[in-house]
Amino acid sequence: EFQCAESIKINVDTEELKKVLKRAKSEDMVELTVDEGNLIISFEGEARRKFKIRLIDIEYEAPSPPQLEYPTEFEVPFALLKDSIQDIGIVSDKIALHVNEEKFEASAEGEFGDAQIEYLHEEKIQESARSIKKKKKVKEMLKADKFSESAVLRLGNDMPLNLALKMASDAGGLSFLLAPRIEREE
Repeated sequence: EFQCAESIKINVDTEELKKVLKRAKSEDMVELTVDEGNLIISFEGEARRKFKIRLIDIEYEAPSPPQLEYPTEFEVPFALLKDSIQDIGIVSDKIALHVNEEKFEASAEGEFGDAQIEYLHEEKIQESARSIKKKKKVKEMLKADKFSESAVLRLGNDMPLNLALKMASDAGGLSFLLAPRIEREE
């Protein structure tokens, strides 16, 4: 039997909601209520169990990315970039990205060895740029490998890394901004 006094629209974390709903037993009666920013789910069966899930306030403005002027911009095949970062990540947890007039270079120096990948980009780069990033953060950006076949990198000295991916159908794009890793001089 299902009774509903009125229809309302709510926003909750769907993963949390799934976890709670999985706790229901087939013989339980379920009661859903809303109060003061919470969705309350009660299961009544052998015992009464009550869960509160906080509602999500979606009435906010998403922050807009900063408008940065990058000295360099170049395109790299996405698969090559991803493989390069995985190869270099073997020796260190930080990766140096460098671009000049001729090539893009990703490298790392570790306690037990070094690694270096060079890619001749054929772009018109006016000045060199170098930045050091955490391997883990760069790899997270590269999980979007099904999205695009090429990546546009914007790089500057001590600037965030901007990785932009464009859908093959020109229907949209995806862009990442990764803050620079600040190296301390000793």
